[in-house]
Amino acid sequence: MRKAYDTWDNAPPEEIYDLEDDPHEFNNLAGRAEYAEVQQRLRAELEAWQHEAGDPLVDPQKLAQLTREQDEVAADYGKNKAYTWRYHQHLRSGSGPGGP
Repeated sequence: MRKAYDTWDNAPPEEIYDLEDDPHEFNNLAGRAEYAEVQQRLRAELEAWQHEAGDPLVDPQKLAQLTREQDEVAADYGKNKAYTWRYHQHLRSGSGPGGP
């Protein structure tokens, strides 16, 4: 159980699980040579879906801005009950650093 909490708290950048053999997702297969082709295929499918769906986080600047905001909130978690999220402003097309 401790390993599951550690993984949740320090999530790796990518995770792949064999849900038949590992339904509780304890054994991350990402990064293993024998799964490299599967990992690359899944990454390409995700990126294609992000572009088709118009995911604003495909833009590295918008992703960085959202990450900074998340980090700010996490650092101040529970102290500022009146915090107003700004992500909806910078995720809109054309907004963000240097945008309207």
